[in-house]
Amino acid sequence: MVEPSENLQAIFDKAIAAAKTMHHEYVTLEHVLFSMLMEDKGFADSLEHFGADILFLKNTVMDHLQTKCHEITTVDVVVKPKKTQAVERSLNRAFTQVLFNGGTLN
Repeated sequence: MVEPSENLQAIFDKAIAAAKTMHHEYVTLEHVLFSMLMEDKGFADSLEHFGADILFLKNTVMDHLQTKCHEITTVDVVVKPKKTQAVERSLNRAFTQVLFNGGTLN
């Protein structure tokens, strides 16, 4: 069975922690993107190589998560956020791609 690398697990754990800190009921692709920008230097370097402004991206995604996600914010007791269908589909597609290419998740 294919297991995610420590790096991927850390990215997803950070996304869950960010959602929990913001009292979000769900972990969205935006949480995962923000976590990748913060945790994966290789990912950020790749985007920068193509001309992306990493600081601008981080700030924009953080602003979006803090100000535009009212529908998934809960004021009740903080619970472990659930993955959205989009996150679930993305993870499944990545997993399938790895399997078909005979690689590993890292």
